[in-house]
Amino acid sequence: MQPYLSLKSSGPGLWHRQGDWYDTAFRRRMTVMALSTGELLIHNPFILEEKDLAELKALGKVVGILVPNAFHGDETAWLSEKFPEAKVFVPRAIEAKARKKYRVNGSFENDWPADWRKDVECLPLEGMRLLHESVFFHKASRTLVVTDFVFNMKPEDFSKNFERTLMAWNRVGTGFGTSWLCDKVFTRDDAARKRSVEKILAWDFDRVVMNHGHVVENGGKAMMTASLST
Repeated sequence: MQPYLSLKSSGPGLWHRQGDWYDTAFRRRMTVMALSTGELLIHNPFILEEKDLAELKALGKVVGILVPNAFHGDETAWLSEKFPEAKVFVPRAIEAKARKKYRVNGSFENDWPADWRKDVECLPLEGMRLLHESVFFHKASRTLVVTDFVFNMKPEDFSKNFERTLMAWNRVGTGFGTSWLCDKVFTRDDAARKRSVEKILAWDFDRVVMNHGHVVENGGKAMMTASLST
């Protein structure tokens, strides 16, 4: 179990919890999104202490556990055992591999439940490789939830000069936006990715919650538009 902070409410039916990530400056974030039924979807699950697991259960019934991309989800097995009735969704590209580690009910590309879509939109990013990320729009809180597609970190988030320099080269630690790796390594088809970006920017979101960095509580759509249009 890695250290983490308390659960924070951040809009109607939205909570998130920041935690350590293998002693790096990146940290990580678990996000909880409520459906209009009061049921919950857990994005990027953590292993929790019993008191925090009880707090999560008190918020509502967990019906979905979301492994948002190929690089996150190491602690999914633990949470899926705690919520045996929850459906676990993963990227299609890692579905076979994930089934060897934990219960999988389907992929984002093929199986996103229609009755969830009225509250939470799921968009698998086109034109990407290796990362295989899906992004989510929680309508009630007007929140875009991403994982590694965008970062929002500052130079002072890195305590060591070499980390700051390296991350600046990767365009991480210089503010809001995509990384160099995302643009140059994880993107294989610019036109296809642009189609996904257009769909994202058509959503009526204001807040952006990302896995690494500082949550953008308002003005997030304008920041996404400026970042992804360059």
